[in-house]
Amino acid sequence: MPYFEDLERSETVLGELVAHGSPSEVYEAGADIGRPRESVARLPMRTVGDLSLVGDRVDPISTVSAALRLMQERGQRVVSVVEDSQFRGIVTRDRALMAAPDAPVREIVETLVIEMPSRTPVRNAARLFVENGLDCVPIMDSGEFKGLLLANHLLIELGRSWDPMTGLSWSDRLREWGAETLELGSEVTIAFIDLNDFGAYNKRHGHIVGDRVLKAVAQALTQVIDSSADVLVRYGGDEFAIGTSRPRRELEAAIKSVATRSIQVDGVTEPVSFAVGYAGGKRTKERDKVHYASTLDNLINLASRDALTHKQSPLSIEAAEAPPVERPTESTTPASIQIEVEPTADGLRCMTSVTLHGQTALGFHEEKGEDRIGAVAKAVCRALARLRPETSMALQDAIVYRRWDGHPVAVIEVSVSQRQRSRTVKTSAHSPEGPDAALATALVDALIKGSEALGRESRILED
Repeated sequence: MPYFEDLERSETVLGELVAHGSPSEVYEAGADIGRPRESVARLPMRTVGDLSLVGDRVDPISTVSAALRLMQERGQRVVSVVEDSQFRGIVTRDRALMAAPDAPVREIVETLVIEMPSRTPVRNAARLFVENGLDCVPIMDSGEFKGLLLANHLLIELGRSWDPMTGLSWSDRLREWGAETLELGSEVTIAFIDLNDFGAYNKRHGHIVGDRVLKAVAQALTQVIDSSADVLVRYGGDEFAIGTSRPRRELEAAIKSVATRSIQVDGVTEPVSFAVGYAGGKRTKERDKVHYASTLDNLINLASRDALTHKQSPLSIEAAEAPPVERPTESTTPASIQIEVEPTADGLRCMTSVTLHGQTALGFHEEKGEDRIGAVAKAVCRALARLRPETSMALQDAIVYRRWDGHPVAVIEVSVSQRQRSRTVKTSAHSPEGPDAALATALVDALIKGSEALGRESRILED
């Protein structure tokens, strides 16, 4: 099993192992390997009970020919021998072929030294296979035999769960760890790392160099995480994510130590850099148990959006056409905005004043209910309609949150229309003056960017 031998031998909880044989072959039930059980950051992503097991079985008095027939029908090279619901051993195809067809399988049964609980983490099961040279192991659940775990079952699972290029887990590891950590009562911080200019590396230097960049970043991040409290994954493409149950400031310091030093890759003159966003790590009250998974997904989403607000402009690529805005970009729009929001009997009233390039317009909107984002957005859009009557805007999506320095950030998606043409604009803005100002600034920025893009298209069509 050469693939298993390449695995990092992590010091994680192995779980109960019930073994039969000499004392040197016995694993103590509940044995911990290398760390206290209360550390929650290394919780398993999946257990062997989640995998496909070989459940075919025969009685000890069944004939060898019957066992061979069953293996042939199932396409297996091994079958379990079970008597009165008790696992007795296995019969392999090779050994059965050498025995008399009418002999009972009890004459050729092979006993197995180790049994594995169904809750054993997949990664630890792989280590056990390597250290003991195993081909298969019976999986037990509270003393009940569930089936045989084969080496190829682990290969399939590890192939799904691990990125072979960087050696990191994929995002499902982070999600399951995060949900389980929240359930145990620990607070979680998510850091989302998005490489700057990765597309430029691939276009300038080729995908081989791009792969080197990903490996270098993965190695640099691996060196600064605390394996007892952090989980590092490759999220996809040029993105990585880290979850931690440590204080948020510790994770920020660790990632900053990577960001401030130069990551060099052979064949690339420019140092590798990345944008990073954070979410979580500040909650003080207990969460609702029902929402652990959705809470984790929301933290990942917020950290991702925060990273986009810090994204650097891509490296210029010769002869490359500038694409439409796909990601939220940070607003640099010079505008003066004043907003007042006050409650009414059945909702909110918003009044806003927007000054842009020396011109000022007022906007007013009353919103039924408590949708503050909707109230502010509609009032601002009405003011902007007076400033740019030839352009209309429709807010499609918006989220407002606080980033690492406490400043509110608004990330929006807006449809900007002009002369029967429209363009979807994604942008973001932050403001120390509050979430209403951040949202208004993002809307002004979307209007300007959308108008400029539609204007360029009009000139191209006219030419």
